[in-house]
Amino acid sequence: MAILIREGSVSKDLAALAEILDENSSSFVALCTDDRNPLDIAEEGHLDSSIRRLIDMGRPLHHVYRVASHSAARLFGLTDRGLLAPGWRADIALLDTLEDCHVSDTISAGRLVTPALFDTRKIIAPVGLESMKATTVTPASFDTPAKPGRNETPVIGVKPGLILTFRESATLEQTETGLQPDLAADVIKLAVVERHGRNGNIGRSFVTGFGLKSGAIASSVGHDSHNITVIGANDADMALAVNRLIALGGGFAVAMDGEITAELALPIAGLMSQEPFETVASKLVRLRDAADALGCVLPEPFLQVAFLALPVIPHLKMTDRGLFDVDKFDFVD
Repeated sequence: MAILIREGSVSKDLAALAEILDENSSSFVALCTDDRNPLDIAEEGHLDSSIRRLIDMGRPLHHVYRVASHSAARLFGLTDRGLLAPGWRADIALLDTLEDCHVSDTISAGRLVTPALFDTRKIIAPVGLESMKATTVTPASFDTPAKPGRNETPVIGVKPGLILTFRESATLEQTETGLQPDLAADVIKLAVVERHGRNGNIGRSFVTGFGLKSGAIASSVGHDSHNITVIGANDADMALAVNRLIALGGGFAVAMDGEITAELALPIAGLMSQEPFETVASKLVRLRDAADALGCVLPEPFLQVAFLALPVIPHLKMTDRGLFDVDKFDFVD
């Protein structure tokens, strides 16, 4: 049995699971930062951040460092590393102090990590640069028709720090284009646009918990299908954000009042950037500020958008084929 204490940018479980770490469990526990935004890494750290927090919560030093090194390596089958001993791979983080977990130097396979060492890496040509095959959309692409007189609709509920979503409902105004967002009640539109050139599907629904008062946020990071997921207060900005991602080859985009206010291109399979870490972090700051300007109340809206399209984690999720009830494992009628 193995337990991962996960502290990503959206799924934050460290505080809830810290108390399980003791002399009886440390052999079977590892730290995990699955889906951690580069901006969070720049501002808070990576595994070092989890180590510091566990120590601050009173977990014994030797147990904390064990789950960050030897236990993690053993649980993942990396049998040649995780200890300082003859014959083991020399992957070593040199710390100023154990309590602060501030890394002064890093040794990889016995080599001090320096800019010169990075320069010796073999350059590999990127793949997936032509993976964005969605066709452009219009505001009408996000019309949400409903049966006459049926104004009540299921709504995906989002809460900070959770990738679980919740089944909620709302009674919405209906016009000739279908059901409309209710910004006063924090109910906005949600759509998933198929982007692999297979069928051109667009799934449409509603979500609550983001707090948007205007504009739209779009992402081509969308586990596990990685279609384009977009949320918005109006159809025009949703279409603008989606079309911008198509032009960029993938990434994140924020639109407001007919303009793209921030963006990050992720042209490698719509998931990765070719830019340096510092450049990506700077653009993520602008994206976060642009999302705040829409009224967004979530600290990490972009990965939160990404998890809306993962139809294996309860309870309601969105796909290009429509709203999916994970508990029933079937589409919502």
